[in-house]
Order: sequence, then C-alpha cells, then structure tokens
Amino acid sequence: MVDTLLIFRIGDMLLGLDSDQVTRVQRVPVMTDVPLGEGALKGIAVIDGRIVPVLDMGMLLDQQPVDQTAASARLVVMQSDHEALGFLVDGIEQTVSLDDAVLSAADDTLKGVVGVYDLEGVPVQVIEPHALQDQARLGDFCPVKVPFPLPQQGVQPDESAHTARQAQLFLHFVLGDEHFALSTDCVGELLQVPEEFTALVGAPMPPVLGLSPLRGEMVTVLDLADYLGLGRYEHSPHARLIVLTDGDQQLAVAVPRVYEVMEVDIASIQPIRSSEATQQRLPVSGVFRQGDGTIVSVLGDTALKQLLDAFALTAPQSTTQQVLHGDDTQMVELAVFRLGDEIYALDIEQVQEIIKYQPITPIPEPPQYVEGIINLRGKVIPVINLAERLGFTFEPDERSKIVVGLHEGNQVGLLVNDVDEILYVDESDCAYSDDPDSLIHATVTLDSGRRVILWLKLAKVLSGIRFGQIKQ
Repeated sequence: MVDTLLIFRIGDMLLGLDSDQVTRVQRVPVMTDVPLGEGALKGIAVIDGRIVPVLDMGMLLDQQPVDQTAASARLVVMQSDHEALGFLVDGIEQTVSLDDAVLSAADDTLKGVVGVYDLEGVPVQVIEPHALQDQARLGDFCPVKVPFPLPQQGVQPDESAHTARQAQLFLHFVLGDEHFALSTDCVGELLQVPEEFTALVGAPMPPVLGLSPLRGEMVTVLDLADYLGLGRYEHSPHARLIVLTDGDQQLAVAVPRVYEVMEVDIASIQPIRSSEATQQRLPVSGVFRQGDGTIVSVLGDTALKQLLDAFALTAPQSTTQQVLHGDDTQMVELAVFRLGDEIYALDIEQVQEIIKYQPITPIPEPPQYVEGIINLRGKVIPVINLAERLGFTFEPDERSKIVVGLHEGNQVGLLVNDVDEILYVDESDCAYSDDPDSLIHATVTLDSGRRVILWLKLAKVLSGIRFGQIKQ
C-alpha cells in the first residue's frame, strides 16, 4: 500500500511514485553510455558508490525526453527488488501523505500507471516502477548477429608466413623522432600520465620527473626522452607511463606516445655490435624494420636492468608481484580503450596485439559494422568497427588502433579510437553481470567513482561470426 507519494513532472503531467522506494533525489549526474541501449536508457552513473542504470522517465512513458540540461531536471533513485534504478524527470513538485485517500482506477493511457490520486482537482498518475524495471537491466542488451562468412578480396595470404617462427610481443613507442620497443614481459602496466608528480628530494631533476602513486606504492617517474638526450617530456593526452617491473623493483617511464603492442619475429631483429651500442646512453640490443621502413631500436634486458638499478625504488613486494604470485588481493589485468567519449576494456588475456590503424580492404556488401579485412603478417583478419557494433558512430583517424583479439581460435580486429591503458584493477572494484547474454562482463569503478569502465565480453561482442569459414 502506498502511504506517501513523491510527485514529479513530465512535461505538463503530474505523476507520483511510492516515496518509500525512493532512496535519493539529486541533480542529473555525469553518465556513461551503455552499448546497444534502447532509447530510454541514458547510461549508467555512480551513485553512493554503486552502479545505477539511468532511464528517461519521459521516454519510458512515450512522452518527450527529459531535458537533462534544464535547471529543474532531477534524477530519482529507487530501490526495487534489490536493484537500484535511476529515473530522469523534468522536475520534483512535492511529497504528499495519502492518509485515507483512495487511488481511483487508472486508464490505459500510460504504461505502468496503477492508479490516479486527486491533488486538489489535479490528477496525479501513480507509477509502479516494477512495470518499467525490465527496461533497465544491462543484461537485456544482447548483441546483433553478424552474418558471415566474409568474402576474401584484395588480400592474399602469404603462405611462407606459416612456416615455423619465433615471435614475441613488444610495446612500440616514440621518443623525439626515434622509435623504440620493449618486450611486454617486462611491462607491468601502461597508464595515463598524471598532470603533476610528487617531488623526489635529492633526485637528479631532470631526468626524474618525481614520484607517482600506484595502488598504495610510490614509483619513480623517469623522463626517458630526456635521459637519452632526445628532448624533454611535455604533458599531452597521448603521453603514457610504462611501468617496468623486475622482481621487487618497478619504475615508471614517461613517453610522449605509445604506438602499438606488436608481435615481432625474433629472427627479424638485427643485433647491434658492442661498439655501436656503447654510443647509446641506454644499451640497445638490436633493431628491426617495420613494413613501412621505420627502424625500431629494441631495449633489452641490459637496458631494463640499468634503468631499474639507477632509478627504481625497492619495495618489499611490488603490486605486480602480488598479482602474479597469488596474494590475497585479487587483481585482473585489462586493456582499456576509448570509443568516442566512453571508456571500455577487455581482459588482457583475450588481446593478442594492439596495432596502429592501417588501411582496411573493403569487402562486397559488408554489414554496417564490418569495416573489411587486413593482412597481418600473412593472415587475413576481419576488422569490426567496435563503435558501430555497440551502437555508436566512429570515424578512424591517425590515433586509432586495431585491437587484435583471439576468439574461438580465430583472430579478429576491433577498431577503436585509441588504447588508453593496460592496468591491473582490484576485483572488489568490479560489479559483475550475472546475465550470460549480457555484452557487459562487469562495470569497473575507479578513483572513488569518478571513472567508470565497461568491461566487455569479447565472446558476446563477436557472437554469430563464423570465423571457421574465413581462410587464414
């Protein structure tokens, strides 16, 4: 039985909700878009540390959408069946006690109306949120099926590429006009660079930029370009921190831009003679040439040890070591990427490579979200425009990346705006979906709710694609 009504406004209509189910009324918060959400779902927001789906009450009732920018617009958070839901409304009017008042029967004009309350001659239609609840669950947003096979056109596999080869993953970055690579075996994380660092007393400034917190530990941040005499670090949205790890040591090096995580044939790396290597301040173990002719210098184990011994702070046990050796803290490693203004992630174990955007060969009559195919070292790989796949618009540019994932034994490329980070997150920060058909594996809340990352299920994103019919 409804004892008290919270009366709100949608357009010129007055409506009511059981105020006993209302936990919070606030101004419209910052929201994160949800992939493939139907029109009424405006996104998700962090409210009191919880992930709350936000729906437009106007659209749910087949009325005009709520103007979120209006000064009177509010978010009403309700608790229903152990689930918090947020509803956008045009404005809050008042709260009234029903006392002995009886709700008159509702007509069928609006969905979810269970009765009408007479407020001094003005009808107030009372909404039952359970009738609207099913439209709010993240698990309801299932992927669109992709018709395959894709016809092969324009790219022929190089059969010689299937011969035995030893390959290793490298992180490719740039310093000044020079290109470098580090084995991903020594890279703990790839992070965005904070705008400020804590000063390190007694440090040789530069090339040390200062200290930065990393989940309870302080790590030294080194300006690698300055250390090598290739310029000075300047903060930009493209800059990244590469966290180097070895045993109980870790060091963050700031670089102006990371190009890709790429697979390199070890046989293609040409060793550098000792006399040539000694001319470098940091020993280079070898070089390799990319397909476009770019020469990339490889910083090997000797270079890593030199950097860590000179600049790293030694801790009893680093965060990365805790993760690798099964500490009580349960951590997961994610590849975090950007689609427009939204942030998404995939389990790093499902990511094989992250490569620079390259021309994509179109295919005849492709589905809207299939860009075409690329030739990656002799393998024909279909490329999916992930933004379109999730219901957004996206045009690739020079910062775009292709995330190469492995799904059911087949490689597939996911076209994204850019890759922001590769980082560990505590499982306690992850709210997992219990719906096997959901596109979203979990929502990850970081920085006290200021950042929300949608962790996608690669299997659901790629469901329906029959990769076995695509020749590799």
